[in-house]
Amino acid sequence: GANAVDVTGIDVVVKDMNGHQLMRVPRTSFQSGRWTGRILSSTKLPKKFQLVANAINKAGNVGVTQTTVVTIG
Repeated sequence: GANAVDVTGIDVVVKDMNGHQLMRVPRTSFQSGRWTGRILSSTKLPKKFQLVANAINKAGNVGVTQTTVVTIG
């Protein structure tokens, strides 16, 4: 459930399409098990990149890595 997630165990990063990490996405809130972050519009990103999320729950169990390809424009 939502209470099993520890906010410090969530890591969201931006990677280029070759898998190189470009930045860590800063968290803006964490409520009811929902993590929210923000990438500022002034951030220079390639036209196509990956958002990669990893999570570990309070018991130390690692979740499945979630990857989404984002295309701007």
